[in-house]
Amino acid sequence: MTQDKSTRQEKLLEQILQQSNLSDPYLTLNPEAPDLPYFSFDLDGVICRPPLGMNQVLGRKLHLDELPETVRLLNSPPTSAARKNYLKMRGLFETVKYFGRKPMPLAREGIIEICNYRTPLIITGRSFLAHRVIEIWLAKYNMNQYFAGIYPNNTALRTRKYKLHMLRRLNIGEHADDDGEITHYLAMKGIPHLYLRDWSRNAGLPYPDHVVHFTYLSEIAQDLAKLKK
Repeated sequence: MTQDKSTRQEKLLEQILQQSNLSDPYLTLNPEAPDLPYFSFDLDGVICRPPLGMNQVLGRKLHLDELPETVRLLNSPPTSAARKNYLKMRGLFETVKYFGRKPMPLAREGIIEICNYRTPLIITGRSFLAHRVIEIWLAKYNMNQYFAGIYPNNTALRTRKYKLHMLRRLNIGEHADDDGEITHYLAMKGIPHLYLRDWSRNAGLPYPDHVVHFTYLSEIAQDLAKLKK
């Protein structure tokens, strides 16, 4: 990718963020990312393997509530000793959660295939305190170079609302997740193309037709290839 394309890509995302009045210090653009539309990935259960290899804590309650008019950010500098201690302990907790976790089967290979059609981003409900841990984890498994940005939750929103908030702000219409409750919510709120990991707990919910189930990320790449034709 040329320097001019990289600069245009960076300016485009900066413009989107400024227009949405969203302060986000966690944008980590990769200058080698392809000049293709953005595609958003959840992390846990999609790229990173859940504890014990199975995700049994997925939501099944369906929601239609809308986003609030204002979004409260949580990543401002701490102003008290108690807040500093809380952030320190929470950061340690986020680090421990990724200890020993491995990628989902064939995750890296699938991401590489998807890069032929889209520019990957990560939008995760994990706390903003996990941002550096996520970077380290991706680097450990040689996947960091494929993602143009990492967006852990730096707001007071619940995960489903945070993901909708970011997908709208970044004008991204494609997202892969492993939670049926969240995927149903995003689908009903107008996100046009969604991919859902086929955990058994996700079965049986009334998904719209534009929710595509997958087992391996390479299946997403195959679907994107069909959309291109």
